[in-house]
Amino acid sequence: NLHPTAKSIISVGLTYWRGPAEKPDDGVVRGKISRYAWGRDYHRIVKRRLKALQADLEELLGEKLDTRILVDTARIVERAVAARAGLGWYGKHSNIIVPGHGSWVMLGEMLTELDLLPDEPLDKNCGSCRICIDKCPTGAIQDAYTIHAPSCISFLTIEERGSIPHELRPQMQDWVYGCDVCQDVCPYTLAAKPVDESEMM
Repeated sequence: NLHPTAKSIISVGLTYWRGPAEKPDDGVVRGKISRYAWGRDYHRIVKRRLKALQADLEELLGEKLDTRILVDTARIVERAVAARAGLGWYGKHSNIIVPGHGSWVMLGEMLTELDLLPDEPLDKNCGSCRICIDKCPTGAIQDAYTIHAPSCISFLTIEERGSIPHELRPQMQDWVYGCDVCQDVCPYTLAAKPVDESEMM
């Protein structure tokens, strides 16, 4: 339904962890914004890079490709594609964990008529770790891979069109757009290597 000629999906990730950062200790009241929203619109950046990848493939193959490029823009579960493509694996917080980068990764896809040999999914998981479940401020991560979206701070501050329930407000701490707590406490994400992504600033 997404692209009639598609035989393969190329799954990509753009990392955006630039190292630890704290709010200034200057007495000014500030709210926190999820890291992915600190810089330019990642949708445009990933899409532009996927178009550059397509141009490189076309030059290499000597022919035009019939593709569709997606960056959070169609009815496709990007995390499921990334997991099946071996880009990363599902963390218990339901984000994709990429080796060396944790879950600080933006996803994108190229649907193509190329019949590519698929990569194998990674044989990794979080083991017995449940830090993200225990540290979720609102208890939205109810169990491994089970998120109660209506109580997730990211949902409440980005997707919720009505008022935020009064009982959840004290648990939201100082998050005003998104939430990174489950990523901040994840051991894999804590081991992420900082990247110099000037476009993401």
